[in-house]
Amino acid sequence: MSGGPERFVTISGECFVAELQSAQEYQGRDGLLRKFHLTDMISKRGKRLVSVFVAGTLEVTCANLKSRLPIVAVSAIQRAFDSVALSFDAPFDDQNYRELWLSTEDFQTQARPDAEIRQYIVHKAYRLAYKFPLNRETGGILYPIPYDEPADLDYLGVTAAEVWKNMRRLNNQGLLEKVLEGHARASELLLSRYESGDRSALGLPTTSVSSGPTNDWKFTKLAVQEARKSSPEDCRVHPKVGVVVVKDGRVLASAHRGEFPRCHAEFIVLENKLVDVSLSGATVYTTLEPCTVRNPPKVPCASRLADRKVARVVIGMLDPDKRVRGLGQIMLRKARIVTDFFPHDLMEEVEELNRDFIRDRESRESSSPDGITKVSVAPKVRVELVHGHVSNFLLKSTNDEDEPAFVRGVRLFSGKVELTEPVTPDDPSMWKVAPHTSQAFGKTIVRTGILPSV
Repeated sequence: MSGGPERFVTISGECFVAELQSAQEYQGRDGLLRKFHLTDMISKRGKRLVSVFVAGTLEVTCANLKSRLPIVAVSAIQRAFDSVALSFDAPFDDQNYRELWLSTEDFQTQARPDAEIRQYIVHKAYRLAYKFPLNRETGGILYPIPYDEPADLDYLGVTAAEVWKNMRRLNNQGLLEKVLEGHARASELLLSRYESGDRSALGLPTTSVSSGPTNDWKFTKLAVQEARKSSPEDCRVHPKVGVVVVKDGRVLASAHRGEFPRCHAEFIVLENKLVDVSLSGATVYTTLEPCTVRNPPKVPCASRLADRKVARVVIGMLDPDKRVRGLGQIMLRKARIVTDFFPHDLMEEVEELNRDFIRDRESRESSSPDGITKVSVAPKVRVELVHGHVSNFLLKSTNDEDEPAFVRGVRLFSGKVELTEPVTPDDPSMWKVAPHTSQAFGKTIVRTGILPSV
C-alpha cells in the first residue's frame, strides 16, 4: 500500500477503504505490526480498527517478507472478511484494534478456483468501476479498471494469465466490456443484474456474505464463532451455543453459553443485553434448538423468544436428546415464528463443534429387544440436611442444568438413609450416588458411610 486510503473488495462482496495508520517494528514482540482503519463503503456500517502482526521468526521461512508484507497484510484482511473473522455487521470495539496474526500460509496462498475469481471480478467491476469508481467519471463515462494488480493476484493466489482467462469468459457472457490487458469495465447487463439481485445470473452464490439483510450465511457464521467461545460451567458435558440477534440487517447483540454463569445463551442476549430493545420483527440465529422446559421460576428459551415477538429463528442443530428433539421448533411454529436451519456446511460445523455433547446424549439412549427406545437417565444425587431435627434430610436429583428434577424426604435410621415418601416412578438403580455413599436396593435407597456434619 502507498500509505494513503485505498479501496478493496472481497470475494464475499465486501467493499471498504483501508488506510494505513502506522507500520512499526516491535523489538519486544520480535515482529512487525501494521495498523489500519477500515471504512465500510456499502451501507455506512462504520469504521473498524484492525492491526496485522507478523512474527520476526517468519523471516526464516518466508522470502522477501518485509517487501511483501504491505500486500500480504491487506490480503489477510480480505480473507478475514471472507471467513467472517472480520465483519462490518458484528458488534465491535471502536477503541481497540482487532489483531490478525500472519502465518507462513499467508505468504503461500492457495489458488482460488475460477468461480471465485469471477466473483471477485464481478464485485470489483460493480463496486470500483461503477459505484465507487477509482477514476472519476467525465460526462458519465465509465473507465476500465485493472484486475491483475499485485494486490489482486496475491489475494486470489493466481497469475495474471488466470485472471485474463476469467475476464474473457465474463466478456463473452456480456458482463464486461472494453477488455484489454487486464483492464475492463462493467457492462450495462452486469449493472442491471447486480442491482436487481439476480445473483445466479452473475455466477454469484445466493448465500454470499454481501447479499444484505436477507442473507443468512454471514449471521449463521457469526453464531458459530460465538458458540466457539462457550466455556463449561462444571465437569459435565454441556453444549456449545452461540446466539446472534439481527434486525434490519444489523447485529443487535450476540451471546454464548458460559458468558454469564448458569445461563442459556438466549437468556443472556434477550434478558441482559437487549432487555429494553424492541425485538419485534427480528431474526435470531442460534446454534442449538431453543429449550422448551425449565424448572420454575425459569422460563424456557422458546417461550422467551415468543414473548419478545421475534419474527424468525434460524437453528443450527436440533437437540440430540430424543426426548425433546424438535419440540423447540414446534413451540416456535405454534407461536407463528418462522423457523429455518443453518446452511448445510455450517450445520455440519455446529455438529462437529458439539460432538462430545451429541455423544453424551446418544449414550443415554438404549434400544430394548422389542424395538422401543428407552432413555436411561443417571441424575446426580445430593444428600442435604433439612432445617429441624438432625435426622431429617432431603435427597435431591438434579438435571444437566443443576435444577432439581425431584426431591424426596429421607430420614436417618440405624446408619441408613431411607425414604419417607414413596419411590415412584424413579428407579434407584439408575441413580448416581453422591461421594462417600454407595447404592442399596429395596426400601433402603442409599447407604452412606459419611453423612453431612451437623
